[in-house]
Amino acid sequence: MVERVLITTALEDTWPEYDTPVLFLGEWCKLYSSKDKWSKFDSMIVPYHWDDRTKLYEDYLYLKKFQEAVLKEIGLKLNDLHDTKKGEKYWEILIAPWLNHFIQIIFDRWVMVNFALKNHDISEANILIVDESDTISFDYADFCIRANTDLWNGVIYGEILREIGSVPIKEIIRDEDIKGSSRVKGRVNLTSKIKGRLKTMINWISSRLSSSDDFFLLATYLPRKYEMALQWSLGQVPKFWFEPEIQLNININSGLGRRLSVDSGKDRGFENFARKLVFKYMPIVYLEGYGSLLKTVKKASWPSAPKAIFTSNSIYANEVFKAWAAEKVCNGSPLIIGQHGGNYGASVINYSEDHEREIADSFLSWGWDDPLKPNIIPMFNLKMVGKKSNWNPKGYLFLVTMSLPRYSYCLLSVPIASQFLNY
Repeated sequence: MVERVLITTALEDTWPEYDTPVLFLGEWCKLYSSKDKWSKFDSMIVPYHWDDRTKLYEDYLYLKKFQEAVLKEIGLKLNDLHDTKKGEKYWEILIAPWLNHFIQIIFDRWVMVNFALKNHDISEANILIVDESDTISFDYADFCIRANTDLWNGVIYGEILREIGSVPIKEIIRDEDIKGSSRVKGRVNLTSKIKGRLKTMINWISSRLSSSDDFFLLATYLPRKYEMALQWSLGQVPKFWFEPEIQLNININSGLGRRLSVDSGKDRGFENFARKLVFKYMPIVYLEGYGSLLKTVKKASWPSAPKAIFTSNSIYANEVFKAWAAEKVCNGSPLIIGQHGGNYGASVINYSEDHEREIADSFLSWGWDDPLKPNIIPMFNLKMVGKKSNWNPKGYLFLVTMSLPRYSYCLLSVPIASQFLNY
């Protein structure tokens, strides 16, 4: 068997000379724009493990159970760290979107590296060394951006190779920042500042028109006039809310929380590795910035005891909403979530659907139901209320496809990573 250098990403400065046999970990290493370069190698490519859809489904079920166990462990650690007594439901609403995506991503990278080492003779692997603070996300939205970059994935592959320790490693230092959200490290432009002040003003006006037990509606996907009509029918003055900007100007503290880990028992494989990375890569807003998050929630002046909370799209990237809603749900306010996209109710694997149905008291679907999930209420496409379609049954068909990242990021019944080439 020919010895090969393992290439894990499309970052060419981690590639060897062209006369060196290489093993590409996946198609994500081979950008079309760089075909003239990677085609020069004597190369092989590792088959993608989730091309086996049975394995994909089995892994999904396994990861769901593992994620639930880690979430409980993290909740206890965060309660100690922040001197709080929040319940499991609170932490599930606040951090599960990030945690579940993170664990799914780490698992995919772990399996691919181990598969490569098991089935090929690897002579060397080049790994990236970057400033530790550049690998940490501000919040969930920022994490989603970073986790799709070659630089962030190169760092994670380096973590895995160091953990396994069976392959010679060559370290490559990079000074380049990992691109993330514009909100990170205080990079907020003038337009964002103006929008932020306008939103603050609207929130202030809404708070003056609001009662402590008002129904709370945010990002419902209903057109504005229908959302207003719904509020009138509920017996309250229509009002609109916006997420306040989290004021966060703190440095990442490698000694506060970042060195925490959750119990791994005797396991020395993936589960132990994932548990070691959870706090190291946890977004700032859940660790060093948690106090700032709570202060922002308090300043939002949202209802203190809402009769119900209704949203279709604030349960992932809206950290202020998640922290506020988690507290209110734990205090008895029902959480109503409206379906916000396709794939729901039709696919075998859909993490987003599972998460939303789990945390919601009522889930408003676009017409489908599930006898095993009594909290699902068949409704209609909230986005299309009041809109008329005008189409010609004898006309042309306009087929809209989708774009997906080169790296896996969330388990769904869709093309994942390199499978997109056959989509």
